[in-house]
Amino acid sequence: MDHVANCPFCGSSDVGVQQLAFDSLVAKASSDRRYAAVCVSCGCRGPAVVLKNDPHQEPNATGGPTPDDPVKLRARYEAVEEAANFWNRRV
Repeated sequence: MDHVANCPFCGSSDVGVQQLAFDSLVAKASSDRRYAAVCVSCGCRGPAVVLKNDPHQEPNATGGPTPDDPVKLRARYEAVEEAANFWNRRV
């Protein structure tokens, strides 16, 4: 991840991209992951980026992909990068 800009509201440089908690049972059931840049000082949050989970890519007993599959890791990296870019466009 490149540089994440300071918070536009409080000016803090303590900003990072975090995985957001689930806020509904529907989101938990779909097991999609949401990432957003969050200011640790004031709690300001940037737009969320949703990383869709493909149910056919889940690890299974028949030898399906593992959680550290390179495709999944690349998708997570891209979601974190996109969340950082959304934050930087706000400033």
